[in-house]
Amino acid sequence: MIRKYLYRLVPALCMVCALSACTAEDDSESPSSGRSEGLVVGFTAQYAADEFPTRATEGKTNFEDGDVIHITAQFYVGEANQGIEGTPQGTPQYCAYRYVKGDWISMMNNHEITWPYACDYGMFTAYYVSQADGPISDESGASTSCMLSDIAEVGTSDNTVPLKAGPVPFNFGHTVNLTFTHLCARLSVTQLDASTVSEYWLTKPDDSGFHNAYRLKRSPQKGVEIEWQSLPTEGYEKYGTYIARSQDTKVPDEYGRTVTFYLEPGVSFSGCKLGYRYNRNYLTLNSEKLSKLESNHSYRLNITQDTGIVYDDPDDGGWSHPDDSTKAHKLINIPGFLTAAGKGDDFTDEDGTQILQQTGTGIILLKDLDFSGRDPLSDNDFPETHLDALCNLITSVTFDGDFHYIYNAVRPIFNEIQGRLYNLGISNTKRKGEVHLGTPGYGGLSRSVTASGTISNVRISNLDLELELVTGVYSIGCVTGNNNGTVSDIKVRGQININAAMKNPGGTIESEIFIGGIIGQNLGTLSGCSVFTTGDGDTTSTCINIINSCVSTLSMSTGGIVGFSSNHIENVTLAVNVDAGLSTASENYTGGMAGRLRRLTGETTRKDFKNISVEGSVKGGQGVATTGSGKSFTGGITGRLFNFYIDNCNSLCDVEGWNGDISPNVRYATGGAFGCIATSDVDELVFNTNWYGNTLSGRANEPDKDCYLGTFSGIIPIHRTDEGYKGNGNNARDRDGISFSGANVADTSTNEGLPNETR
Repeated sequence: MIRKYLYRLVPALCMVCALSACTAEDDSESPSSGRSEGLVVGFTAQYAADEFPTRATEGKTNFEDGDVIHITAQFYVGEANQGIEGTPQGTPQYCAYRYVKGDWISMMNNHEITWPYACDYGMFTAYYVSQADGPISDESGASTSCMLSDIAEVGTSDNTVPLKAGPVPFNFGHTVNLTFTHLCARLSVTQLDASTVSEYWLTKPDDSGFHNAYRLKRSPQKGVEIEWQSLPTEGYEKYGTYIARSQDTKVPDEYGRTVTFYLEPGVSFSGCKLGYRYNRNYLTLNSEKLSKLESNHSYRLNITQDTGIVYDDPDDGGWSHPDDSTKAHKLINIPGFLTAAGKGDDFTDEDGTQILQQTGTGIILLKDLDFSGRDPLSDNDFPETHLDALCNLITSVTFDGDFHYIYNAVRPIFNEIQGRLYNLGISNTKRKGEVHLGTPGYGGLSRSVTASGTISNVRISNLDLELELVTGVYSIGCVTGNNNGTVSDIKVRGQININAAMKNPGGTIESEIFIGGIIGQNLGTLSGCSVFTTGDGDTTSTCINIINSCVSTLSMSTGGIVGFSSNHIENVTLAVNVDAGLSTASENYTGGMAGRLRRLTGETTRKDFKNISVEGSVKGGQGVATTGSGKSFTGGITGRLFNFYIDNCNSLCDVEGWNGDISPNVRYATGGAFGCIATSDVDELVFNTNWYGNTLSGRANEPDKDCYLGTFSGIIPIHRTDEGYKGNGNNARDRDGISFSGANVADTSTNEGLPNETR
């Protein structure tokens, strides 16, 4: 099992597509070509973390400056689940984007993909081809052809393998999350003879369907698509069509001498000939299974065992199934496992089953585990090995979950993540009860992440936290409560339920409360969060549901992604239902994405909140004036925004601000996107951000009662204008009787829009 760890690349890296600038490299197209006006589409892009690029080659694992992706979009009227069965509107749109210092920049002059206002959804397809490094400007043109052959002294590389994302349907207004996977099937032939041979050729004589090359081809009807080709290799034309590969040098010892080929999927390779250089005969691969190789899958052929029989490579990195714990090991000594995991030690369960194995930098999880609903902090469940507290994953340890799941836990797996945790799934976590005083953070994976901590490539499926709070400070999220480190590539599935209430209903507590769908309070970074499925047949609906019914004399922040954030968050696409309608606080902030976004006092570094899309509903709570003044701010993106850079954020949430009795000395603000925008920065900070929910309600715009309602924002700063926001690409759906912003008002904690507040 250790070879999985040694040869797997972790984790996938999320790439951001800002899509806001243009260059003049292609003057042949512009919006004047008949393109209907609409909303500029925002994209995020990432690699699939669990497929064959994580295997035993040193292939491409992240986008680099200069890389180009080619995107086609077809827009439709109808429901997104109709896909290509909907009613298409117009012809496919195409644009090429170059990766430059973290952003994707359009390469086509005055041209980006735009979402026609009359359309309901779009189908998006994207390609990356290493040699297609410029736009295909001609509608009947094609890129340079690229060969599947790759000869190198260090072994094979998958840099030449094309990547594809989609086609994926997205509803109007969403940020489009593109997950790239390999278009080829990966076949490794192992246990080869002739130790002096460094190069092998794969060919299928007299078969015109044997392709060794590919290119991108563009057409008015299909946009851009891959075209497989059969081409002679320059200088070796007399040998016909073949794929040449050098011997792998970085594979497990038990594979023996190995050569790996990247092949067109969906065609038959049965009868292919594996030869030495110059097509000198070696052997013929005869197996009907060679006609069933799928794209983005890895296969291994052992020619010394049942010659010609191909089977799925057991090390191709597939995740376990999140709903099936029948094959999981029922962990006996949960406290012992947690202690060993935190320290990076080997661990064998009481029945002799090895669970954790040490590596050079930490440990690897060898099996799926079933905690069976047993509580490691319970004297009843573990009377002799009871832990006083959950264990920390210490700074020096890397925990590699190896794409396994932990099922049926009732606590966070770790207290603090101080080290690095990758490739772990959490399924069916259920917790009901009191969060004890002195436990400020709570999540499905950990209570907190320190500044040195990293969480990446984690999956959360069907989590249910029903928590009772007493006086204290609480940060609650499905992954972690407090994040001071780096959290990336989070995937969720099923129903993620977080319900926070008071232990003693009817009373009042003195607590600061931060509740977020992913993270409660974020002072670190969060990048990449979306839904995952178990395959094309997975019909499980996914939504983050948050109910906050606490009554506190202090402030609280409730959001679909994060409760409160003072640092970067980007690349998130989720469905959320955020209900704080029964909550009361002195400062009550509620948002579809974040309850509150605030750059801390004295901080001058730009803080980004970008490339985020949510749909669902948001319901804000009541504000009370305990000392001085109170607030109740609700928005489809965030309740309150202060000095954050916002770009390409889209909310399709129904928004309901507080609409009950109003209290004296309390300010109420509701907006489709923002409850209140407060900023001291001279520079503009909000760009390409939209609200397109169906409903919007809250206390009517009554300045004399300190109540404000706007389709975009309830309150904007006194030194900003509606026209200025609209000029920066910000939009909101029209609602009769409701203006774009409620009013230009200096927030009560600012002086003429300038900050004097502390947190």
